[in-house]
Amino acid sequence: MQSPASALVDYLGIGELSFDLEPPERRALLIISVLPAIVVLATLTQLGYEIEGSQLDPFSYRDSHLYRLSTVVQTPAAYVGLAVMVIVGIGRISRSEGSYCFAGAFVFAGLAVLSGIYASMVFALVDQYTPARDWYGHIALSFASLAALVAAGYAFLAFRGLAPRDSA
Repeated sequence: MQSPASALVDYLGIGELSFDLEPPERRALLIISVLPAIVVLATLTQLGYEIEGSQLDPFSYRDSHLYRLSTVVQTPAAYVGLAVMVIVGIGRISRSEGSYCFAGAFVFAGLAVLSGIYASMVFALVDQYTPARDWYGHIALSFASLAALVAAGYAFLAFRGLAPRDSA
């Protein structure tokens, strides 16, 4: 009997994932992955500043230039990252690049789902006496939408790289 994972791989037509990269492919993947990494780092920076901020003076951490930069750079980095992935995906993508992009799409889709579930639970279950900002649901919701954009870009690249090739 075939396992569900192998059945899904066979259904998607990606039975042969290849993770051996040549130096030019490695360089291309690094360039593609810079903007998604900036999104993750900016979100973690924003979250760290808000957790460590003073509850008595909630605007004390907002004086930091790094905090302001992290809040401003998240959305443009995600959209520009998606645009870069689509532009790169127009050209030829190797099977090994597609395999790495498939893994990236899987990771970012999982992060988006988990962040979205967390944010929806915070906003649904936190009552009026406990402020929702204490649970940082707004950061999780923002990250969920940005991670979904990045996952869509990686999924497009994975589709282009893992699609069956015409031998003619």
